[in-house]
Amino acid sequence: LEEIHDRHREIVRRILRDGKSLIVLGGGNDVSYPDASALAMESPNPLAFNIDAHFDVRADTPRNSGTPYRQLLEEGFLRPELFFEIGYQRFANSPTYAAYLERLGVRGIPLDELGFLGIDEVLHEALELTAKAIFWGIDMDVVTAADAPGVSAPNPAGLSASQLLHIADFAGADPRSRIFEITEVNPIYDLDNRTARLAAAAMWTFIAARMAGGLNGHPER
Repeated sequence: LEEIHDRHREIVRRILRDGKSLIVLGGGNDVSYPDASALAMESPNPLAFNIDAHFDVRADTPRNSGTPYRQLLEEGFLRPELFFEIGYQRFANSPTYAAYLERLGVRGIPLDELGFLGIDEVLHEALELTAKAIFWGIDMDVVTAADAPGVSAPNPAGLSASQLLHIADFAGADPRSRIFEITEVNPIYDLDNRTARLAAAAMWTFIAARMAGGLNGHPER
């Protein structure tokens, strides 16, 4: 896996150097490590979002789909104050890791709090931060299993399909968005291609928002 990540990171760096934005599809959430580290190498101190039911800051070796954001934080690729954990499920994460993120100063917005504050308010506040580039990591298990059953860890509650597309619209509309990553789609467990179709709709929404206004600056909302 380490060798695959090294090759992956170099390819992403070359694409970013060309001035392009990149959509990455997975597979395991471990790809967030080469993706976000590549962005940090080309544009230091990016703003980063892990939109996920899980923190993925597991203290574990060898690296796996539960470790990418701990690697990124501890190796200095992500600054805690520019990293957001959005939509996580309290019951699906160890309090040890919640305390770890709190000590670092990472902003965490659990699913229940996100419902109270609203996605618009959370993203507007985060996007006000100064950063030249943005990484969006979307683990599809953040979406309720009714809308996205084909994931490695389906959840009875989560974001709706419409809320996920709303986030993709925000991502595409901000010209600083350089990587839009969708992970943990597992076709073996999908139903009627429901999860794959939602991932495709998220990609379309991201691209449409970019074409509509993101290239010329963040539009008024």
